[in-house]
This record gives sequence, structure tokens and C-alpha cells, in this order.
Amino acid sequence: MEGYSPTPEPSGRLGTRFLAGSARRGPRNSTGTNGAAAETGRAADVLTPQVAMADRMMTHAVAKQGGVMVTFADDRTGLVPLSSIPEIRAAGGMVGIELPNPHVLLLHLRNAEPVELPWDFVRRYCDAEYRPGMERLGKLGKSALGRRIKALREAAGKTREELATSASIGRVTVVRIERGE
Repeated sequence: MEGYSPTPEPSGRLGTRFLAGSARRGPRNSTGTNGAAAETGRAADVLTPQVAMADRMMTHAVAKQGGVMVTFADDRTGLVPLSSIPEIRAAGGMVGIELPNPHVLLLHLRNAEPVELPWDFVRRYCDAEYRPGMERLGKLGKSALGRRIKALREAAGKTREELATSASIGRVTVVRIERGE
């Protein structure tokens, strides 16, 4: 694969890729050239690491007025409103935040146990395209599952009524599942 380096980072962690198509230019100096390139004569383009699953890893969280500002490894940032977390009002407010790992944000509450916010809950506040994308993916999954159930039912030679009876659900429910609804 062109541009991929399987060499681990100095820390020994694997999973970082260097992609030729994702080159960034370094900071420009007052002459409009890249400082490193001007000093060494090297090309201004450098390869930047792309972290696998960066869209699922939170890197920074800061308490702000009315919410928690969260940044993901792919530089998406957004404010998770405290009003979207009902436990906070019931507990008398938030007293601290913690990122114990890149996939969970812990909100420490005044009069209750901490509330865990998983990355996918937080992501929808940081990326306007995330929720519609997940909804589209969910619809595709329902449709594929429905087609698969219908094919298995037909291969077994069962009617929708027979499947509904054996599954203890209504025939209309079987029809809706097979349609991907």
C-alpha cells in the first residue's frame, strides 16, 4: 500500500499511518516559505500521522458555561450541553470531568455517582454529519436484516403467519421487519 509505514512510533504504539495524500505544510515565515525548507533546502511537504479510529477517540474535555467542550483526535470539537444530561440537574450540578480513556467521558456530580458519556453520544455534538450518517447506516442495516430474515423464512418454507406464531410476535411485525422498517 503506497504511503503506509508499518514502523511503530518511538513509543512503540502501532496503528499510526503516514499517508502521502494527507501532507500538510509547516508554518510559514515572513518570506512566505516554510521555515524548515528554507533552512535545509528540503521539500515543504511533510507527512502527517493519521490515527486509526480518530473519530472515536476523545482527546480533551473542558468545562464551559452550560456544557463540556470536547475535542476528538480528528480535531472535531463541540459543546455537549449539560441540559442534554438529566442526571446533572438531579444531582445538584457537575463538580469535575475526567477522560479515563479515549472512549468515555466521566462527569463527576455533586450528589451522585459519576455519569459516563460514551464517545458516540458526545460525537453527535461535535460533528453535524455524524448523526445523519449513523441513521443512514441504521436504515441500511435494518433493510439487510429484513431481506435476510425473509430469505431464511422462504427457504424454510414458512409463511409470515407461521414465523410470527413461532416468534410470539404479530404477523404485521414480521412484515415490517422484512421491509426493513
